[in-house]
Amino acid sequence: MGRKVLKQRKHAVFAAVITAGLMGIGAVPAVAASPAPAGTSETTSVQQSTGAEHCWFNAATSASECYGTEAALDTALEQLGVDQQATRTQTMEPAAATQRTVEPAAASLATAEPAMATQPAAEPAPVTEEAPSSSSLVTAGIVYANAGYSGASYRILNYGGCSAGGSAFINLADVGWNDRVTSFRGYNGCTVRLHENRDGEGATYGDYRFSSWIGAFNDRASSASFFG
Repeated sequence: MGRKVLKQRKHAVFAAVITAGLMGIGAVPAVAASPAPAGTSETTSVQQSTGAEHCWFNAATSASECYGTEAALDTALEQLGVDQQATRTQTMEPAAATQRTVEPAAASLATAEPAMATQPAAEPAPVTEEAPSSSSLVTAGIVYANAGYSGASYRILNYGGCSAGGSAFINLADVGWNDRVTSFRGYNGCTVRLHENRDGEGATYGDYRFSSWIGAFNDRASSASFFG
């Protein structure tokens, strides 16, 4: 009788150990999910470009706005009361043969200005319409991302242009346009000078009313001046 009871107790203890072991195997502790590392597709998808590549900048107030197309930009400027007519009358360039075809040598970029011989042989025909008043917000100049006045653009506005001694300045590096300029036009009496660094510092390219390709200075401008 004693042996039977002892055997039953051994079986009970063995069964309890096996049951506990199976329960331990099945109980898997929860693992906390790790946060996604920075720079993953989830992060970068939020930072995708909106395609707003045509912008205006008010040199007097530093206000700016960008749009997806040039047509949308023109519409917005008209709604803001910017005198667009003064810009449209100067959109025609002189014949290609009269434009500057020789770029300044690379060494001249570190000096004051390119040699006079490299400047355009002729400027656009003068505007016959009355110059805008000093209270009119007009286009002082436009810089473009591509040669031939094409691609993305940034339009710099000021009051009255440069015909009566006005001027405008923009730190391109502050508005997402660092090292992007490839061509430019000046409007309303404004001559354009590009600067290699912010705040008008460093080597310069200019002074020209227009340039369909800036040669060795391509994608180097960090600021730009517009003056009469």
